[in-house]
Amino acid sequence: MKPCALVLVHDPKRGLILLVKRKDVPVWVMPGGGVDPGEEPIAAAFRELDEETGLKAKRLSLKGHFSPINKLTQETFVFVTTEVEGELTVTEETADSAYFPYDALPKALFPLHRRWIEKCLFSASTLREPIQEVTWRTFFAYAIRHPWIVLRFLWTVITKP
Repeated sequence: MKPCALVLVHDPKRGLILLVKRKDVPVWVMPGGGVDPGEEPIAAAFRELDEETGLKAKRLSLKGHFSPINKLTQETFVFVTTEVEGELTVTEETADSAYFPYDALPKALFPLHRRWIEKCLFSASTLREPIQEVTWRTFFAYAIRHPWIVLRFLWTVITKP
């Protein structure tokens, strides 16, 4: 799997975080996506934020670099910004987008994204950690609790060109 670049957009004055609801799988996530071959992760983060929300970040700071320990995850870069411009819109890649209070994130937020938000939001330094939360055991436990989400996700992986 190719690396992934995510953007944690937050409004510290109002205590809000921007999330998007995926169109292919009905879960909330941070805006982001795959890093194309030859593309730098920060460039992918700027591009994906615009493609998924219509917003442009003025600047991005790397707050997390998470490395896979198995084939269930991919190398992930989490960038943070507090400054965006443009109008928040739903795009062809998203079903919805909205700002949520830190203490009232949606229940349908993908668990790993919830964890990364908690870790990266107030970190003073850049985190460099392995992704230990996703194992075959946690995958199957999630699949038992949310079979429809897992089946839809697997379908998108199988049918992706």
